[in-house]
Amino acid sequence: MPSSPAARLWILGTIVAAAGCDGSAAVTSSPPDLSAAKTASAPGEVHLLGDFALYMPTAPDGPRAVIVALGGPSTRAVLVTEEPFMAPPLVIPALKAMGAAVRAFADEHRVAILGTSRFGPSALPNGVASDALIFDALAQGAAASGRAKLASVPILLFGLSGGGPEVSGFAARHPDRVAGVFLKAPSGVASLTTAAQREVPTFLALAESDILVNNVALAQAFAANRAGGALWALATEPGAEHFSYSDALRDATIGWMRSIMDRRVAGSSGQIQPAVAPAGWLGDPATGEASPWGRYRGDRSAASWFPTQRTAEDWRVLIGAAAGS
Repeated sequence: MPSSPAARLWILGTIVAAAGCDGSAAVTSSPPDLSAAKTASAPGEVHLLGDFALYMPTAPDGPRAVIVALGGPSTRAVLVTEEPFMAPPLVIPALKAMGAAVRAFADEHRVAILGTSRFGPSALPNGVASDALIFDALAQGAAASGRAKLASVPILLFGLSGGGPEVSGFAARHPDRVAGVFLKAPSGVASLTTAAQREVPTFLALAESDILVNNVALAQAFAANRAGGALWALATEPGAEHFSYSDALRDATIGWMRSIMDRRVAGSSGQIQPAVAPAGWLGDPATGEASPWGRYRGDRSAASWFPTQRTAEDWRVLIGAAAGS
């Protein structure tokens, strides 16, 4: 048996993937518990909705948007309830820190969070049936929290690992509802064919040492979507493994969500603003340099697209082209 820490981590990761990369093992059939509770570290309310759970920030006027987070380990546990979850022990602290950062972002920007124990090809397959489960959970959460607008506010999609296909597919099927997408080491992404689909800003973050997903195929999918005009960014984090969640990746995640809220979600109107390609920044995949759209001298259709300078700078740090702040 391999004896290095990295090898042991990946053996454990493969076991977790086999048992939990498809979240069917964590699915329950119990009816929703619509009572409200508090998390250990955040001021908002938690509503348990069967396989889903909702974090509702303290906001008298209700949420401006909702993060719908899918994937493994359980986004219900990591992002909402803070209950124990299955993951390689070495990465649990980083995942907990990421969850705390997302909740802090939610409180600051009046954004709800919907997480679930479901993910993967059997528990939450990419398709309209899974979309219906998500919309139903949002409707249940709206009723449980007394925030009726939750069912119709803009959605920020956050997909990890086995949750990536449904997140990417949901965005393609409902681009009018989705303000932005962040994908971390997804097991697959959608091929985009319409202008509305391509207008949804999407950040695709890969781990260089990932042995559980096909980075080559994902990079090819990015290239095809970007060549068609999709407002996508691609970052491959040097040396990172599938389950890792570094400080740089956490900063890029929160920075992307913040920029999407600032640029795409207009106040409390519930309206999603158009994403204008020439208003963004572009990142050169060869040099790691970034510049405003109008000053970019390379092939724009091959470059990563960013809504703001800050997200471009976070990308440069994540790929190792700039020092972290």
